[in-house]
Amino acid sequence: MDRDQLNQEKIDAEKSKLSKYTEDKNTEILGYNNQLSGLQTKFDKAQSEAAHWESQWTHIKNTAASKTLELGKIKMATHNLYLLVMNRQRGSLAEQVDDTSEQLDKIQVFIQDLNKITEEIKRSDIAATSMAATSSH
Repeated sequence: MDRDQLNQEKIDAEKSKLSKYTEDKNTEILGYNNQLSGLQTKFDKAQSEAAHWESQWTHIKNTAASKTLELGKIKMATHNLYLLVMNRQRGSLAEQVDDTSEQLDKIQVFIQDLNKITEEIKRSDIAATSMAATSSH
C-alpha cells in the first residue's frame, strides 16, 4: 500500500507540475497574443498612414501635371502672341526669341506703343472735330 501511495503522490506531483507548466505556457501565450495584438494595431495604423501619404503623393503629382499643362498652354499662347507681334511689326522670324519672358517684354512694348498711337489718333480726331466745329460757326 505504501507503494500505491508513493505512486499516487508521484502522479499527483507530476499532475501539479503539468498544471503549473500548462498555466505558465498559457500565460506566455497570452503575453504573445497581447504583443501580437499591439503589433497588429501598429501595422494597421502604418497601413492607414501609408494610404494617406500615397493619396497625398497622387494629389501632388496630379497638381504638378495640371500646373505643367497650364504652363505649357501659357507659353504656347505667349509664343503665338509674340509671332503676331513680330508679323505685325514686319519683324524677321529669324530673330525670334525663345525665352517666354523676353517674348512677353516685346509683347508689352508693342501693346504700349499701340496704346500711345491710339491715344494720339483719338486726340487728333478730337482736335479735328473741334476745329471743324469752330470753322463752321
